[in-house]
Amino acid sequence: MNIGIYDINEEAYLTQYLIFSKFSKNIFFLSDSNNQNINNEKLLPLSELSNAEIIKLLEKNNIKKVIFFSHRIPDVILANEFQKKNIETIYVQHGYYEIKAMKRTLKGVLRKIDKIKLFLKRIFTSQLRKKNLLSLLISLFNHWILLKPFLKNFSSPFSRLFVFDERWKNFHVNVYRAIDENIIIMGPLDVHEKFDLDYHSEKPCYVCQSLYEDGRIDLSDLNKTLNSIMAEYVKDEILIKYHPRSDKKIYQKHFPLIKEVNKIPNTNLVIGHYSSLLISSKMLGIKTVVVPLENHEIPESFISIFENTSTIESKGLHPYKKILKIIGCLDH
Repeated sequence: MNIGIYDINEEAYLTQYLIFSKFSKNIFFLSDSNNQNINNEKLLPLSELSNAEIIKLLEKNNIKKVIFFSHRIPDVILANEFQKKNIETIYVQHGYYEIKAMKRTLKGVLRKIDKIKLFLKRIFTSQLRKKNLLSLLISLFNHWILLKPFLKNFSSPFSRLFVFDERWKNFHVNVYRAIDENIIIMGPLDVHEKFDLDYHSEKPCYVCQSLYEDGRIDLSDLNKTLNSIMAEYVKDEILIKYHPRSDKKIYQKHFPLIKEVNKIPNTNLVIGHYSSLLISSKMLGIKTVVVPLENHEIPESFISIFENTSTIESKGLHPYKKILKIIGCLDH
């Protein structure tokens, strides 16, 4: 029996597939975009396939379980269709979510035209009954366009959901209409994968988000924010933990001396806005500062979580290892 990791970009390959693959050899990466930079025999391209053809591909490769990381149109539609073919669908939380923070600018939406085409393909090749598909699309519209919770009649398409903690369990019940008893707390993920505490540095480390790249902030406002960071926190060199979708040229214009880091070191200061990495940084006892954004509000829920975060004594079992153990797919 094999497992599929579903997402639609190269970022997922780097941040999810490769990590899961450390704990199981039976994992395939289901790619719903044109990932030309990935050379792996376990990669299954989906973007040219209809939904029915995807299911046949899963059956051909003996994929009985598929792990999702979001509630976007393709995730929700495919998860519903997989369930009808007795393919187990599992959801894993991968970051901090705030509905109102998902608002996009028009320019940001237009930059995502390829994703819009993909979303339409998953809709028009859906095998769901028209009535059921329409019900799903109404809930998706309510969430992603009107920025509200999924409708109360929405039925979660995931048989099991893994989240960070009790607060996020309540969030997924109230926003994504998950069934309480199907939710399992896996613990924090970032502390295992995104930090290198053996690497000490006295330089500040800035944590990028994809706010501009995803169309959630205007470039002029991001530039003003970066100017203020340069003035207040940077003396010479700054460490930067880029987001996988970061436009690095933006930051290179503002910071004359940048050292790119793949993992956040044990530094004197971590700064950022509302990335989940800031919460993890505080958990690990690193001095962490939330920097305001120009014309873009830091979500109150993030401030609340951040302020109430305590230092942890132990990282515990890796969440992805815990997930594979629970679903019976961990290599021994």
